[in-house]
Amino acid sequence: MVSRPKRSEPAGGRRRRGRIEAALDAELRAGDLPAGARAHLRFLAGLCDAAERAEDVDGGAKIGRAYLDARAAYGLAGGNREPLDPFAAFVAGLSAPALGDAPDA
Repeated sequence: MVSRPKRSEPAGGRRRRGRIEAALDAELRAGDLPAGARAHLRFLAGLCDAAERAEDVDGGAKIGRAYLDARAAYGLAGGNREPLDPFAAFVAGLSAPALGDAPDA
């Protein structure tokens, strides 16, 4: 018996949108981004969904980062804040009081 190769799209020509792409689509209906920006974000969201379906943690992490960076570039994610500096966060955590520590008197 010969197995048929998997198709990336159903026979009808339309693929099913994943949860990330569907959420983005709902968000894009309310905005007024140019068509190229919408297509770029949909493409990245589709890649996030594909990585999730394939259970590809490494690929999902990489494309997730690119997707969030693109959302931020188009003004859809986050605010005007500085990028997270892991070392600064570590140092700030050292000086923060722990739950059981008594305040210095």
